[in-house]
Amino acid sequence: MISRLSGTILETHPGLLILDVQGVGYEVQVPVSSTWTEQGEGIHLFTHLVVREDAHTLFGFGTMEARDTFRLIISVTGIGPRIAMNLLGHLTPEEFRLAIATADIKRLVRIPGLGRKSTERLVMELKDRVGSVALPSSPDTETADGDAFRDAMAALEALGYKPPEAERRIKAARAMMGTEAGPDQLIKAGLSC
Repeated sequence: MISRLSGTILETHPGLLILDVQGVGYEVQVPVSSTWTEQGEGIHLFTHLVVREDAHTLFGFGTMEARDTFRLIISVTGIGPRIAMNLLGHLTPEEFRLAIATADIKRLVRIPGLGRKSTERLVMELKDRVGSVALPSSPDTETADGDAFRDAMAALEALGYKPPEAERRIKAARAMMGTEAGPDQLIKAGLSC
């Protein structure tokens, strides 16, 4: 398995680099959002080789985290390398993990090539594997009940509420119930606010 390449960019195309590594030109698929554009630029890529009957395809990433996220995505039944590259072309690894952790299906389904069923399968199969992800916090959530607040926010967002609306509802619920309310209580109250 080719795990890492260091070389000089010979050619760039959207989603593709030709990388010269000591005289050997490697064709490497990269996320479309990659910023490598300069021919002659020296780079280091973490890679993943996909071997199929009709092709050997090398996928390259600027960070080990991006490569590991790619590997995580392609481990899901029915999700191949092209969809994984599409995901990483639109979301950073952190954004992807946050979307999975909060079951943000609306955000994921907007990625080209992902349908609703594929997105639901991604969330279902990866939710436990992405671990706990630190959710963005605001000064209002940095209190003793911050975890309950963030959990309730994530639940409302998973139900389809936009973050500002979810935050408004949970703040209103917290104001009614006090800081001792747990996430379940905040969610119920937030849904009726």
